[in-house]
Amino acid sequence: MSGSNTFGGTIKLEGEKAYRQEISQINSDLKVLASEMSKVTAEFGKNNNSTSFLASKSKVLNEQIERQKEKIETLKGALQQSSEKYGENDKHTNNWRTSLNKAEAELSKMENSLSEVNSEMEKSQTPLDKLNQELLEQGEKLRLLQTEYKNVVLEQGKNSTEAKELTGEIKSLNSDIKENKDKLNEAETATEKLGDEFNNTEKKTGSLSEGFTVMKGVIANLISDAIKKLARECVNLVKSVVSTGIEFESAFAGVKKTVNATDEEFDEFEKGLRDMSKVMPTTASELANIAESA
Repeated sequence: MSGSNTFGGTIKLEGEKAYRQEISQINSDLKVLASEMSKVTAEFGKNNNSTSFLASKSKVLNEQIERQKEKIETLKGALQQSSEKYGENDKHTNNWRTSLNKAEAELSKMENSLSEVNSEMEKSQTPLDKLNQELLEQGEKLRLLQTEYKNVVLEQGKNSTEAKELTGEIKSLNSDIKENKDKLNEAETATEKLGDEFNNTEKKTGSLSEGFTVMKGVIANLISDAIKKLARECVNLVKSVVSTGIEFESAFAGVKKTVNATDEEFDEFEKGLRDMSKVMPTTASELANIAESA
C-alpha cells in the first residue's frame, strides 16, 4: 500500500484523513464485488445449486473477505491512532470503534456464507471430483515443500534437522499422492474395460439381430402346412448339433424324415440355415437360442 506501513498486524497511516481515504477506497472495491455477486446470481438464475455457481460465488466471497480484512486492519490502525491522540473515550475514538465493530460483524457474515457455500460444494462433488481436488491440493503442497526444502538445504545443508524433517514430509506426501493416483488409474482401467465389454456386447447383439432376420426370412418364405413342424424340428436339429457335435447333414437328414415338405422347401430352409451361420460368428448356445426364438 503506497505511503503506509504495518506493525503488529495493524495498518498505520499518517493522519485521520489518510485512514478515511483508505477506507473509502476499500468500500468502493467492496461495492464492485457486491455487484459481481449480484451478476453471478442473476446469470445462474434457478440453477443456483450447480457446481459452477457455487464455485463462482466462492471466488467472489473470498475476494470480499480479503478486502474486508484489510478494512478491519485499517480501522484498527485508525482506532489506535485516535486513542493515542484523543483518548480512549473520546467521540472520535468511539466513532472508529463503532465502525470497527460493524466491519468485524460484516466479516463474520461473509465467512459464514463462505462456509455454507463450501459445504454445498462438498456435497455436490462426486468421488471423482474429490479425488481430483485432493490430488490438485497435494500437488501444490508438494511444490511448496520442495521449494522450502531447497532453501533449507542452501542455508543449512541437507543433513540439518529441518531438512531431514522436510524430507520425511515430502516422502510421506509422495506416498499419499501415489496412492491416490493408483485409485484414479484403477477407476480409469475399470471404465476402459467396461467400455470394451460394451463394444463386444454391441457386436454380439448386432450378430444376433442379423441371425434373427435371416431366420425370420427363411420361415416367412415357407408356405406349406409343414412350416410349423419344420421350425420345431429346426430347434431340435440345432440342439442336436450343439449337444452331440454331429454333422449338420446328418441332423438335417433326420429332419427330412419327420417333416412332410417339398424338396424345394427343404432346399430353401437348408440354404437359409447355412446363410445364417455365415453372418453369425456365434457360439453354439447362441445359435440354439436363435433357433428356439425362431
